[in-house]
Amino acid sequence: MTAALPRTDAQVLDRIEADALAYGGEEFLAEVRDEAAAWALEHDDPARWSAYLGVAWQLVDAHRAELVGQLVPTPDGKWRTVTPARCPAGHSWDHQKVSPLVSSWLPCRGPDHRGHHRVRCVADVGGRECGEIVVFPDTVEGCSFVGIGEGEG
Repeated sequence: MTAALPRTDAQVLDRIEADALAYGGEEFLAEVRDEAAAWALEHDDPARWSAYLGVAWQLVDAHRAELVGQLVPTPDGKWRTVTPARCPAGHSWDHQKVSPLVSSWLPCRGPDHRGHHRVRCVADVGGRECGEIVVFPDTVEGCSFVGIGEGEG
C-alpha cells in the first residue's frame, strides 16, 4: 500500500507525530510536542503554526538520522531498517508513489561492521532516474567491499 502525500497542515502533523512515535516512542513524541510548542510561542499568530510544524519536523528528522541503519519495531509488530528521510537530492523516501528507492546490502570487511546498507533513489526526474546513492554506515578507512558489486557505493 502506498502512503498518500500529506495535503494539509493537519496531515503533515499527523505524519510527523507518527514518525516521532515510531522512532522514539511516547516519551520522544512528548518531547517533540513540548519543544515545538516552546518555539511556536515565540512567534506571532500567523507564524505560530508554521514554527510548530518546522521545529517538530526538524527534531524528528534529526532523531531519525541517528537511527539510520538500525532495526526498529513497526506498529504491526514487524521490524524494519531505518533509512534516511530523503536522498541527497531532496526526494522524500517516505512516499513510495512519488520517490521510490532500491535498497541492497554490501558485505564489507570493515573494522567494526560486516557491511553497509546501500539505498538508491529511483525517483523520476524529467524522464530519467535520480540515481543518488546513500551508503550507511559511512565507509571508513579499512572498509573493503566483498562479493558482487565490489567497489560500488
